[in-house]
Amino acid sequence: MHTPVARSAIHRKIPIVPICERRITSHEQLPPHLRHQADTLPPYLPTKDAQKLAGRGRSLMYEHAAEGRIKAVKNGAAILWETLSILIDLANLPPATLSLPPRRETKRAPPAPTAAAQVEQHLEPAE
Repeated sequence: MHTPVARSAIHRKIPIVPICERRITSHEQLPPHLRHQADTLPPYLPTKDAQKLAGRGRSLMYEHAAEGRIKAVKNGAAILWETLSILIDLANLPPATLSLPPRRETKRAPPAPTAAAQVEQHLEPAE
């Protein structure tokens, strides 16, 4: 019989770094480009802006908040997301490992005739 697995565990592509094992935990430790964003953006963002900053959908934002990876506060009916916690979460993501696809053999077209070859064809006497 098939053992059910939590939906989030099946679709998770990025390995989670446990919060206690994060290398970057404060504003001072952020890389310069993320520190600049932390300094220029407001401390809390509405959901749409937080999604753009994090590069995640709304459901994943809520899931990461429930796991404690990012922080959110309630302002009446609206949820505001802490900018610094999103940037710290991004800074702790593992680097991407990319590989090139295998090279395919391509059939190359014959080389185009050069200008000199075209001139020679026109100069040859017709028989």
